[in-house]
Amino acid sequence: MQWQGRQVTGGLTGFNAWIVRVLRIDPVKSQQKSLDRLKVTTEDVARISLKKYNAKWFREFFAYDPAPDFARIRVPVLAITGEKDIQVNPADLERMLELIPGDIETHRLPGVTHLMRSEGTKPSLRGHKEQVRRLVDPRLIELVANWLEKGKSSW
Repeated sequence: MQWQGRQVTGGLTGFNAWIVRVLRIDPVKSQQKSLDRLKVTTEDVARISLKKYNAKWFREFFAYDPAPDFARIRVPVLAITGEKDIQVNPADLERMLELIPGDIETHRLPGVTHLMRSEGTKPSLRGHKEQVRRLVDPRLIELVANWLEKGKSSW
């Protein structure tokens, strides 16, 4: 989450970037304080800094370690991310290669965001609304189709 916070903060522009700079706000540090508070809550919903959070979901999310589940995967895996993903670290592909013992194919698509759309500018959450209106990057469709075609002969 800290990695994600740094990526999102780096994409701030305009008034938001100005406020962060002028007020010397450290969004990542603020986020971490909120997350630390969520971790120790006991209720399903918690109010932190005037916002309501699904505290139960956050606690379960933080407690879950996918590594043991990845180690048990025995079917072919296709993992694709975009190099401009600011929500999930594209370097996680390398970690998946380490953890998944079987057949795994990974791809990091240049110029593609978390939403699997091409983005010519610096990625930011602000661009998500516009991106969802566009088709996914055609390279994604091609990779999935080719992977399925390759696997079809072994099914």
